[in-house]
Amino acid sequence: MARYIALSEETYAAFRTPTTTYLYFKLLSESITLTREDYFPETAEHWTVVDKGEGHFSHAGDFEVLIEPNQWPKLLVMFIGDSSATNVTGTAYSNIWKFGEDENFSAVTKMKPFTTYIGVDGVLSGGVDDDRQICGTVIETLTIEGTAREVLSSTVSVLGSGLENLTTALTQEDVTTGLEAAYDQPYFVFGDMVEARIGGTVIAGGVTEDTGTNVLASATGTSIESLSLTLKRSYDTEYYMLGQRYWHKPILSGMAEVTGTMELSWQDQLEYERYLGSAAATADQSSFALQFRWQGAGDADTGAPVVPYELEIIIPSVYYTGSSIPVSARDRIKQTVDFKGIYNTTLNCAAWIEVVNKNNGYETLVNVAV
Repeated sequence: MARYIALSEETYAAFRTPTTTYLYFKLLSESITLTREDYFPETAEHWTVVDKGEGHFSHAGDFEVLIEPNQWPKLLVMFIGDSSATNVTGTAYSNIWKFGEDENFSAVTKMKPFTTYIGVDGVLSGGVDDDRQICGTVIETLTIEGTAREVLSSTVSVLGSGLENLTTALTQEDVTTGLEAAYDQPYFVFGDMVEARIGGTVIAGGVTEDTGTNVLASATGTSIESLSLTLKRSYDTEYYMLGQRYWHKPILSGMAEVTGTMELSWQDQLEYERYLGSAAATADQSSFALQFRWQGAGDADTGAPVVPYELEIIIPSVYYTGSSIPVSARDRIKQTVDFKGIYNTTLNCAAWIEVVNKNNGYETLVNVAV
């Protein structure tokens, strides 16, 4: 069966109003659930409930997609806002997002709600004839996961208004054409990581670049084996109005958060010392930066020189929040560290994301080849 997911940008003013410009994503898994909370009043005339009244509706769940340099960044537009783009050379552009810089829906360049379409093409594959059309969806968390011997993937947790329709399924031809137009560069895999630095500092007026210890496949010191990074924002999910059964509008409530986990080979105790604050645990932790970079096999510049497709993530101000070093028989010893990123006043964000590709800015989310 041709299982697919497609997103279509809405406007904040017309939240829950579906649109029909589709963005197709290569789907690894999906679990988005509609919950209805109906009323069963316990009146006194019988020992059991007699009546039922319709209550309110809501959606929650997640989907997982591949990370590649052209289509996946459109999820960042929904989650963070439009990118700032600069020309690297020729047809290669650097697109930058800052998470935690300015969280709002009020400007068209910022966060965006969308309609989610989930379906199994019924005409060609004998599946279900109708798509699930989930109106009024927003991204709550976006997780990036990289593990040795695995593809680089992204789990997107969403909240929905509760308004869901069954609509005519998109055809296999539409889905295939959309995916072919969007995915003209192979997705990133574990072997595409070219840099993983711990302990860098932010350069005034710029970003942290190559100032920390590179823990990528180190011959003698700590090496990174897996990474999970989560960007999260919170919403007021109780914003319902009289006369409506659905979530009225997405309103931010609470703090934006940057958290994550790294699994490191235990070849020295430097990162445990960093967690303690010092070897003698006589000082508090100092803030440090994390820098991760992946390079794809393609060329973002159709001319010369070769400019690889690239994804780079910098967490400029980080503290470790947990560390464990379990020992089990003769198994390899690994250190698992949890970390939290906070707002950095030099970069004006808590996480800095750069994608190098052929797209001169991410603003109009039309599913075309880039």
